[in-house]
Amino acid sequence: MRRIDPGAKPRSPRVYLIPGTGLTVEWDQPWEAYVVKGPGAPTDGGPLETLQELVTALDPVPLPEQVRASLAADRAWHPPLIGDDWRRRVKHVRELLAPLGTAVTQVVPYIPAPHLEAVEVATDSTITRAGPQAHQILTGAGCRVRPHGDLVGAYLVLPAQESRGRSTGEVNR
Repeated sequence: MRRIDPGAKPRSPRVYLIPGTGLTVEWDQPWEAYVVKGPGAPTDGGPLETLQELVTALDPVPLPEQVRASLAADRAWHPPLIGDDWRRRVKHVRELLAPLGTAVTQVVPYIPAPHLEAVEVATDSTITRAGPQAHQILTGAGCRVRPHGDLVGAYLVLPAQESRGRSTGEVNR
C-alpha cells in the first residue's frame, strides 16, 4: 500500500527529448497513454497505450533505456484509471466501428453506475445513418447496447450479461 503525504504537491508529468530527433515523449494522464510530439511525430501527438506501442511507433528511432525507465516510472506514479480489460473493450468497440470512419465521434470509457464499466459511443448527428449503422454493427457483433442520453446516435456498450451474479467483464462477441 502506498502512503500519500497530504502536504506533498502532485508530481507533474515530465517530457523527455528523444536523442537525435526533435521529438518529445511523455506519459499523458488525461489520455492515459504515452504521447509523442514534435516534427515528424509518428502519431501526430496521438496516444500510445503501452511502452511496446511507443517503441513500435518510433521504430527505427531507438527509445533509450533511461527514457523508457523514466516513462514507466511516470506511468506508475500516475496509473491509468481504467483497467486492461476495460481498455481492451474500448479498443474492440473502436475496431468494430472503424468502417464508419469519421462518422464516429467518440468511443470512450464510461461509468453509468457504480462498478459498471461501459463504453460510450457517439456518432456525428449530421450523418443521420451513422447512429443506426453503429447500433447495427455493435449488436451484430453480440454487444449489449443501449441508448445513452437524449442524443441520437449515442450509445452505451455494456459488459456481457451477468452470470451467476457476477459480471464477466467481457463484451459479448
